[in-house]
Amino acid sequence: MGFGACGTFRDTRIGIPKTKMNALTKISPRGSIWWIREGALIFVKLMDTREVSVCSTLHTAFSGDTVQRSSKVGGKHTAAEVPVPPAVKDYNCFMEGVDLSDQLIDSYSSRRKSRKWYVTVLHLFIDIAVTNSYCI
Repeated sequence: MGFGACGTFRDTRIGIPKTKMNALTKISPRGSIWWIREGALIFVKLMDTREVSVCSTLHTAFSGDTVQRSSKVGGKHTAAEVPVPPAVKDYNCFMEGVDLSDQLIDSYSSRRKSRKWYVTVLHLFIDIAVTNSYCI
């Protein structure tokens, strides 16, 4: 339809390609990248502190971008350049405000159980309004 999408996914979802070839393990070194293309979608996994899984229609698998990460080697903290796929870099850049907003809303939520859908939506709007007024 002429627009792209980028977001995280869970490995257990139906429709996610499953392959053991070059798969990331818990002992994979930081900066390891796994990717697979299926049609217009590219599924990318990056081993950072934890495994990060991103699906995109906009990005390539790897463009040579790096980020600095601190790691502890022999009791000393050192900065290391870690390769990062462009999908992960853009997702982190543009989702920062959304994650912060969700965190603030969950701290003092006014949501209650209701059988009526519009009451649930009303509570959500109240939470968003209170959070936005706090930020302002």
